[in-house]
Amino acid sequence: MNLSIILIFVLFLLFVTGSQSLTPRQIIPSPITIEKVGKQKLAATVKWDGIDNNDNQTLYASLECDPFQAIDVENPFLYPVFSDRKVVFDLTVLISNVVVTCDCDMDTNANLDPDERWTLSFGFESP
Repeated sequence: MNLSIILIFVLFLLFVTGSQSLTPRQIIPSPITIEKVGKQKLAATVKWDGIDNNDNQTLYASLECDPFQAIDVENPFLYPVFSDRKVVFDLTVLISNVVVTCDCDMDTNANLDPDERWTLSFGFESP
């Protein structure tokens, strides 16, 4: 009985000390900024940083705004490189003084898997 306990303990120690530590890979989003760039034109800028990411990695970005009758996203799907550290979506205001809600999805895979992507939601009143 004692021999089996000692054997289990020794095997457990070998398993624990033989494991490999993994560094986490993270994408850290920054707050979204919206700037007026012309009459009825806005630019929504999404910035990010990260830990242990490949700078040449392509990201998949999409932006949806609701109500879609009030705001038109001219470039709803973009493919920036991670080292760009930002992506800019061009918005056209169709109806003024409307509360708009937008969702920006970013992912390192084209499938936009919910487990791997990050979503930024923001709202504003159209000028």
